[in-house]
Amino acid sequence: MTTNVTAVHARPAFDLNDPATLVLDLANPKPKEVLILVETFEAAIKANIEANIDLGSLPVITGWNEITPAIAINLLLRNPGGANRKIDPGTIFYYANQMASGKWKATGQPVLVDANGVLMDSQHRLYACVVSGTTFKTFVVTEIEPVPGLFAYIDNGRARTAATALQTAGLNGVSPVIVKVIKIGEEVRNGVYSPSTGLTKLPRLSPHDVLELVNLYPNARKAARSASSDWDEAVTLLGDRKDIVAYLGMRITDLHSEEKADEFFEEIARPLAEHAIESPFYALHKLAEKDNRSEKAMKPRHMLAAMIKVFNAWYRQEPLGRRWTLLVDEDFPVIATGEQIEEAA
Repeated sequence: MTTNVTAVHARPAFDLNDPATLVLDLANPKPKEVLILVETFEAAIKANIEANIDLGSLPVITGWNEITPAIAINLLLRNPGGANRKIDPGTIFYYANQMASGKWKATGQPVLVDANGVLMDSQHRLYACVVSGTTFKTFVVTEIEPVPGLFAYIDNGRARTAATALQTAGLNGVSPVIVKVIKIGEEVRNGVYSPSTGLTKLPRLSPHDVLELVNLYPNARKAARSASSDWDEAVTLLGDRKDIVAYLGMRITDLHSEEKADEFFEEIARPLAEHAIESPFYALHKLAEKDNRSEKAMKPRHMLAAMIKVFNAWYRQEPLGRRWTLLVDEDFPVIATGEQIEEAA
C-alpha cells in the first residue's frame, strides 16, 4: 500500500500510485525535478510511518529479479532517511540514460534489503528505473542483518572510470587523453559547442559508451600518443592542452593525413620570430601568450575553435582577418578539407 502524496510545488506533480507520472525527460535533465521527486517519496514515507501503514510483503526475493517501476516505487518507500547516502541527481540521470538506451547490464551488483524490510542499497538505481520508466534486471539480497550505518561498509571502492575501461581493453598509456578526445569529439558531433544547434551539455559517458565510441575515432590513440611526443611543443605553447591538440590532430589525420597534422603542428612549434606578422601562426602565438598570462584561461572550446580557424587559414592560404576568434553567437567552425569545408568537424 502506498500513500498518494504529490509534491508541494506546482510542477511537476508526482503520483506514487501511477508510475507514468514519475517519468522525466532524459533529453533535458533537470536536477530540481529529481529533488522534488525525492521530497515526494520522503513525504510518503513519513506519512506511512505516522499512520502505521504496513507496506506488506517484499515485492522481491533473494535472487535475480525484474525490477519494474512499480516495484522500484515499493522499494523506495522502504528507504527511510539515513539508510542510504544523499541523492545525486546527476548519477540518477546517468543510470537512467543507460537503462533507457538498453545499455544497463545485470552485473550482479545487488539490491540490499535488511530483515526489517528496509532498503539498504540501490536507491540511485531504483530512482533511475522510475524516472526512465524502464524495467531492469538485478540480483537482490534480502534478510540482511540490520546494522546501523550499513552503507558505510559497502561500495567503498573507486568506481571504474572510462580510462580504466580503455586500459582493460588494451589501450594503455594514453587512455585518459583518449577519453578526453572522444568526449570532445562527441561534443562537437552533437553540436554542444554551437549556440544554434545541438545539446547544451553532453550526457555523462559511461565506460561502456566510451568502449563503443572508440571505434568511431580510430585515430584517437595515435593522436593521443603524438600529443605526448611529436606534438608536445604545441601542447606546451597552448598551456598544456594536450586533449585539444590530440583532438585536432586526430581530425586532421581523419580528413587529410598524419603527415598534414605533423606539418601543421611543426609550424605551430616554430618560434614566434620565425612567423610573419600576417601569418595565422603569429596570431595563434600571440593568443596563446595572452591566454597563458591571463588569470582566467580561455574555455577549451574557444581555444579549439581558434586552432581550427588557424588550420583553415593555413590550409587555404588565406588571412585570418581582424576579429578571428570565436564570437559568442557564432557557430563552432568546421575543418577545411580538400574541397571546401567538411560538414561536421
